[in-house]
Amino acid sequence: MPELFTIQQARELIPWLQKSFDAMQPAIDQLDHIRQDFLGKSNHIRSNGGGKAAEEMTQAKEILDHAQKGIDQMVASIVDQGVLIKSIETGLFDFPSMMDGNLIYLCWLAGEPELMYWHTPDSGFAGRQSL
Repeated sequence: MPELFTIQQARELIPWLQKSFDAMQPAIDQLDHIRQDFLGKSNHIRSNGGGKAAEEMTQAKEILDHAQKGIDQMVASIVDQGVLIKSIETGLFDFPSMMDGNLIYLCWLAGEPELMYWHTPDSGFAGRQSL
């Protein structure tokens, strides 16, 4: 079973989690841009065998791998805290907790001023309820 959080423990992590999420956004945006560039070069090679595009694609792949490693490190620091990442793009995070003897997830969406919601494992974001 994953580490369980009290509401207070989860709330104490929110400022750090918001900073971590904010720090990841430029890298995620860069990664998306690099992926698009990589796909464009790949399509160019397939369409006409462009030799220069193949060289550029190799460079783009190296940049892509480097950017991905940076994001992976940031994600690992969040996961190491016991926080579940539901969506890195939107900043949706869950904290395993217990309520009345049942496993629940304290749910926080980046940008929310504090931890205010929870949901059951089966209901997900759509089933969020106020704390």
